[in-house]
Amino acid sequence: MSDTPKPRAYKFCPEHMRPDYGPNRCNQCFGPAANPVNDEPVQKVNNVSTQPLKVANGDGQPNKVAEPESFPLTDPTAQKVVEAAQNYARAIEAVSVITGQVKETRELLVALETKLRETKAIAEAAQDELRNATVKPTA
Repeated sequence: MSDTPKPRAYKFCPEHMRPDYGPNRCNQCFGPAANPVNDEPVQKVNNVSTQPLKVANGDGQPNKVAEPESFPLTDPTAQKVVEAAQNYARAIEAVSVITGQVKETRELLVALETKLRETKAIAEAAQDELRNATVKPTA
């Protein structure tokens, strides 16, 4: 047998249909995930406020350092595309998880059906022995 444990089955929250662990974990329904690596504060390397401002042309006025701008999605079409892409990624992950669970369930069903047939055969053999033991010989 392999040393790696089987991954446990996902539990999906009823409100958002998101799993209880993994990258698409539903933090609203299952609470925040404990991740000691991400608990440390983030330190920015190129923080604009810590860099000294340069003086331009000796007139005493500092040059302004341009900060990178982050634009929120204001285009409704772009927002819909991003949401659709996120929903698609979540759905693909859910399909792969559920497909794995269905495969395992089918294997379990086959094993249980085999065990049921074997048990029925044992029961019939035991019943035949019981009948043969209770029948009086006619001699």
